[in-house]
Amino acid sequence: MFPKKEKTIENRLPIEKYIIAQTHHHFLKLSNEGMWDGAISIEIPHLEDGSIDFKNFISLMEAHREPGKEFFNAYCDQNLPFAMLAASEGGHINAIGRIQHEQRGFIRMSDGTLEEFKAQKDVISKILGSKESFYLDGTSAWILAETGLLSKLYQYIPNLKVPQSVISLLFEIKDNLSSTPDQVGQMFYFKGKVGIAELNIVARRKTGDRISEAIDLLEAKPHNIAVISSATKEEVFSEQKIPASLADATILSQRENIPILTEDFLYLHLNNMETGKSKPQYFSSIALMRVLYENKLINFQEYLDFFSYLASYRFRFLQITTDDFEKAFFGDGPIIQMQVANLRKLHLSLTLSTEYGVDPDNALRVVIPFILKLLIDDFVSVSIMEEVFTEIMSQYPTEKEKIVFSRSLIYLLIMVINKERNIISGKHTQEKIDALLKASEKLLSPFLIIPS
Repeated sequence: MFPKKEKTIENRLPIEKYIIAQTHHHFLKLSNEGMWDGAISIEIPHLEDGSIDFKNFISLMEAHREPGKEFFNAYCDQNLPFAMLAASEGGHINAIGRIQHEQRGFIRMSDGTLEEFKAQKDVISKILGSKESFYLDGTSAWILAETGLLSKLYQYIPNLKVPQSVISLLFEIKDNLSSTPDQVGQMFYFKGKVGIAELNIVARRKTGDRISEAIDLLEAKPHNIAVISSATKEEVFSEQKIPASLADATILSQRENIPILTEDFLYLHLNNMETGKSKPQYFSSIALMRVLYENKLINFQEYLDFFSYLASYRFRFLQITTDDFEKAFFGDGPIIQMQVANLRKLHLSLTLSTEYGVDPDNALRVVIPFILKLLIDDFVSVSIMEEVFTEIMSQYPTEKEKIVFSRSLIYLLIMVINKERNIISGKHTQEKIDALLKASEKLLSPFLIIPS
């Protein structure tokens, strides 16, 4: 007879932790054996100094990006619908992530002309006046839900309609915000480098709560939720291959002949080209916010915060006027509150760049009147003037050296003040100019265009 082997209890766990431990064990086992869909096991070696060598992980990420690289390059270089990128990347969330990680490409919400943006504003003005119905597509639903604006603005647009696929997308986005109790960060890969982004559990929970609130709001009116099957769609790429959450609202708005709120007006053109169906009237979320602001239904700070949010996701085009500069800095209320930090929300390094499609001369025509106003306004102190100038120069997109560009701008301002007889200099204008010249000496390094 063989002697019985003694069994040693290495650890005692509560049932909840035991289930987690077993799940982790079998997950690793199946991953190593290549039997778990969506999970890949790779070796992460250690270097002699004890640090981690990410070369295998980087190779995996490069291989993962390679299949869609050619199309993404085409998307960045051409006017292609965001919905096509989503189809190529395997969904709306992946497409957003690609643009964010690469810091290339845009989500095109308008063609950039004043005429087209005015047409968008006319559509939403009519809806606000008549309370008529319109459809909400997936991208617009996401940004309005994530920012909490859908709940805030619903009183002004109570008859909005939504496809069921869009609600499903919001549930998917909410699920992606969940995290395990011991999760402290997320690994990311950006331009050949690996990093760890700290996880802000509180912020993620708040965002999840906003999205839940938006879902509840939309589901509270089941008669405004439409269901459409792929069998009823036309046999074309724009209706069969595009994610339903980005296609259904357009198809339904065509059928019911009502407008659509979308950030992807180019998809409407693609669908029209393939099917011959008419393009529905449309407007973007920034047009909606602009009209609400102009009608005093929201304040400028709310508009500016949303503008900043869209810029951070590389939405295009976000138009800036000199008036926007002034309201961002002075506010638009009865009490003037000078806020230099608000100027960062304009994301000048992106929104005034040639990459964004802005002519350098037009960019100057927006900025110069604002700086000039501060120079001749004695209400603005010398220290504040210097702070504003430094802030703008730190963001301003130019390929020239900072000191060269800033000095040129200062001399141009001096010329304008001396030439224009209707400009009355303030008591401290010269003092401010002297301060700006000194401030420009600190701007020695070449300015690289890095999106905020």
